[in-house]
Amino acid sequence: ISVKAIEIGSGSKNVVNVPFGTPFTEPNFGSTYNTVAFAVINQDPNSPLIYSYVESGTAQTTVSELKWDNTEPVGYLRLHPSDTLCVTFDAYPGGTLDSIRIALRRAGSIVGGIYRAAASGASPLGQLIVRDTARMTTISAVPYPVPYKNWSTVDLSSQNVSTDQPFVVAFVSGPVDTIPGVMVTDIPSQNAYHSYTYFNSSEASPAGWYFIGDGSTISLYLIRAYVRFTTGVTLEVSPVPTQFNLGQNYPNPFNPSTVIRYQLSAVSQVTLNVYDLLGREVAVLVNKHQGPGHYSVDFDASALPSGVYYYRLAADGNTSVKKMVLLK
Repeated sequence: ISVKAIEIGSGSKNVVNVPFGTPFTEPNFGSTYNTVAFAVINQDPNSPLIYSYVESGTAQTTVSELKWDNTEPVGYLRLHPSDTLCVTFDAYPGGTLDSIRIALRRAGSIVGGIYRAAASGASPLGQLIVRDTARMTTISAVPYPVPYKNWSTVDLSSQNVSTDQPFVVAFVSGPVDTIPGVMVTDIPSQNAYHSYTYFNSSEASPAGWYFIGDGSTISLYLIRAYVRFTTGVTLEVSPVPTQFNLGQNYPNPFNPSTVIRYQLSAVSQVTLNVYDLLGREVAVLVNKHQGPGHYSVDFDASALPSGVYYYRLAADGNTSVKKMVLLK
């Protein structure tokens, strides 16, 4: 048998040989490739095999911070109940969302969610992926400390949120907009820069999504995303039979030699004998203890006449008998 590793990524595919007895490593797992499938190939179509394999290894996980801001907060926006604020993020193929952090002003909680980014339309929010809640128990007073300390972390590591597509982190303002209050910083821009606010109909005409600025700068919510990438996964592939099996000899008919293959699933005393049509033993091919694995034995019948013969395998309380034909 042989083993191939089929490596699959977004836009990339590769097939490589997996040598036995040597650890197989793909350094680009988690970046170029996010799936590795193993194909076990029987190279002898005349000898069916039953097999299994075990894979094990270690993974190194790295977490990358995604942010659009590079400055400290300058304050927070006075929103109104049920207004929605959000920050959009680009796709980061091969990653999963580990957590998000949001800078808050006061003690309190704010409810939100992670969304797929809308492909088009008036709203940046696409399909909801998971809901979340950010909480804060302390107050950050003016002047704000540098670096800013009132960051609330929302753990998303168990949600398995893929970052293969653009995503949005959004929160809804509660009954009191200053509790907890989401901090902003100013970015030099005259256009939207990943940060949007939905004002409801009681506060804006018309209701809808806006970006907030003064013509030279815009307000960017201090929301950051953390993406987890898994790299350096090492897998070992070790075919181990799961049951006792005796294969058909090949070639058959044969002249004057043939190969008999068998497999064992446990350590046992093994005998492999050859008999003629009258039940007389004509050859002892194996008589010893063997462990689990795949085995092959060459049988040379040069000294025997043409005819039908039987070979019998006995091991671990199991027996199997098959027929072979010698034609000279």
